[in-house]
Amino acid sequence: MKDLFGNTIREPRVEIRHGKAVKITPSVNPMIKMHGPYKDIYTKCKDCAFLYFKQYKRRYYKCLLRPDNNDNNPKSDHRKHWYACSKFSNRDNNQI
Repeated sequence: MKDLFGNTIREPRVEIRHGKAVKITPSVNPMIKMHGPYKDIYTKCKDCAFLYFKQYKRRYYKCLLRPDNNDNNPKSDHRKHWYACSKFSNRDNNQI
């Protein structure tokens, strides 16, 4: 697909979920943009002591270190499978 100026436009990936087309966009941990990546690049946020969830009809994960962690909107949700930021603290050690 091309725009008005003849430049090629990349179309977003679309996946069918529950009978509806959903755009698939890659997501990056916003905490990495603020603090940088963790020293072990394969560590995930699911093992971090700062990750918690709010239980309603489903679980909404939040990070205590994010400035918008108390907002009740999807932009403040945190994903467990994101790579950890440099502020990572192992849940087992409880070193907060």
